Amino acid sequence: MRFRISKIYLNDRALPSGATGARTHKRLRAHRSDYYREAIVKSAARAGEEIRFSSLFEFAELEAPPKQKKRRLKKAFKKIADLAVGVGVLILKIFLAIGKAVAGLLKRLAPLSRPRSISMLFGALCAAIVVSLVSAFALGSALLARYFLPYEEFVIPELVGQSFDNVEELYSDRADFSVTYDYSSEHAEGTVIGQYPSSGVVKKQYAASPLPNISLKVSLGTKTYQVEDLVGKSEREALITLRENEVITKIIREHSETVEAGRIISTVPSAPAQIREGEILTLHVSLGKKITSIPVPDLYNLTESGAISAITDRALSVGDISYEASALPAGRVISQSPAPFTELTEGEKVSFTVSAGDRFSSHLIPDLYGMTVEQASAKLREVGIVVGSIYSVSSGAPSGTVVAQSPIPSSPIVSSITSVDLYISS
Repeated sequence: MRFRISKIYLNDRALPSGATGARTHKRLRAHRSDYYREAIVKSAARAGEEIRFSSLFEFAELEAPPKQKKRRLKKAFKKIADLAVGVGVLILKIFLAIGKAVAGLLKRLAPLSRPRSISMLFGALCAAIVVSLVSAFALGSALLARYFLPYEEFVIPELVGQSFDNVEELYSDRADFSVTYDYSSEHAEGTVIGQYPSSGVVKKQYAASPLPNISLKVSLGTKTYQVEDLVGKSEREALITLRENEVITKIIREHSETVEAGRIISTVPSAPAQIREGEILTLHVSLGKKITSIPVPDLYNLTESGAISAITDRALSVGDISYEASALPAGRVISQSPAPFTELTEGEKVSFTVSAGDRFSSHLIPDLYGMTVEQASAKLREVGIVVGSIYSVSSGAPSGTVVAQSPIPSSPIVSSITSVDLYISS
């Protein structure tokens, strides 16, 4: 439907067409209405008048004046006349071409002077003329038919924001729809989010022609992703999976006593939750077991048992224990490895050396008969030597006790003697 501007208002009073600032207000009906409206507003502003935009214009339905109708009819007839002239010229050219061809043919056949040939030639000429007339008539009818067939005007409606089901129900008899689908976080599933042609475009619908086609883009709703069970997978494998699904990720690294370093401990949210496009999936990635630094205790001058307790109390392990002659009393720690206050991790070993006393003193090899291996070892450490090889022999003595030794008891301890071999009753 077409409209015209009926009146122009400033301060609730209509302006006459000759008023200042509204000159030639009839021309507001033309395409440059925005320009003249701006002129009116500026003029009113200079006059100090208050402008009410909500009531600036009054619209009324526009009926085509008789003069405009006559102009349209003249244009239509002019188009038809131009088309008819064009068709006539085309037909004339066809006849001229046929005449020229027939004249040339007659000239070639003139020497033959056979009545039968002339009759055949005349028949062919008539047939050619009839075919040309029929073709010209068909062509003219096809070109002119569009100007005389009845049609309806279909104004493309505004479909964006409507439900596609509703659009089909309302307009399926007026248009065909080509539909594509896409995700949209702003529109619900099934809502039209785009159209072509846009609203307001007028399509002519003839009786025999197909329905106009409208291309629509319909929303699939917000894109979602169902979280997979990624626990135990490597960080690389998990990230590849998530990036393929366009999921935004956040990584938090932390120590774990049970999960290997570089593998997924957990996800937030966890599987099988659904997350929307744009939401963040948090991955907790293992750094492995937490490594705690433990300083090595100072074992110097501690007894052997005291050194062992100092090591185990700090979650370290006892390594090798060796014995050496020393000026320190027998049974005291004289050195250690690693050095005191070295940083170790839980479970690492600490080795130390215990003094065996001064072996070059006037000590004699003690008598070990009847002692167990442990008792004999402690007795020998008191004089700076250790247990050597242990042999099992048959004897009537209690099982597990010393029945003989080498060197024999009361032998002086010299530099060559570092250990005593024991023979144990079986």
